[in-house]
Amino acid sequence: MAKFELPIYDAITGEVVKTHKRNFMPVNLYIRFQALAEKIGAEKMKSDKDMFDALEGLFLETFPEMTSEEYRNQTDIAEVLIMFKDILDKSTQIQSGDSKNG
Repeated sequence: MAKFELPIYDAITGEVVKTHKRNFMPVNLYIRFQALAEKIGAEKMKSDKDMFDALEGLFLETFPEMTSEEYRNQTDIAEVLIMFKDILDKSTQIQSGDSKNG
């Protein structure tokens, strides 16, 4: 199981057709996710559309095999928001055994 997974749905049936996965989060990409979270927290986003537009580029970089079409039409809004939160949370978690003392 990958650290980050985002299901892609068939737009008609609602069935999962594939799942994009990523096992790690590069520092530079995480910093950009964090900056966006701060911008959203400061209420500098005018609408949900602005937020999802801003997230698109980050998600396409996180999952390079995902297309803009998939992001816009075949992801679940709740899962995108959960993944955004998970990226901010999981990226900074220390895995057991990763520490010199653990």
